[in-house]
Amino acid sequence: KAGGSQAGMVNPAHPHHYVSAVDGKRKHLLAGPYSSPDEAKSMVRHVAAYAEKGNPRAAFMAWGTASSATPEATPLGKGWKGEPSP
Repeated sequence: KAGGSQAGMVNPAHPHHYVSAVDGKRKHLLAGPYSSPDEAKSMVRHVAAYAEKGNPRAAFMAWGTASSATPEATPLGKGWKGEPSP
């Protein structure tokens, strides 16, 4: 579990959606919550690219989305829209 949700698991009925990363056995919620699974999915590559700037290991993580019934705090915050891709 990461922050009380199942990182990597998506339930479309949940109201809170996140960009998640898996690093070995560690699961992380990095950005969000977003209002829909599609909004979270659209941010995956942006969050991954941003993370790689600060941590080259991020290139080797598995990136995706997750959801939760309750809001969870994330390092990049609620609705993070990020920097444009290069």
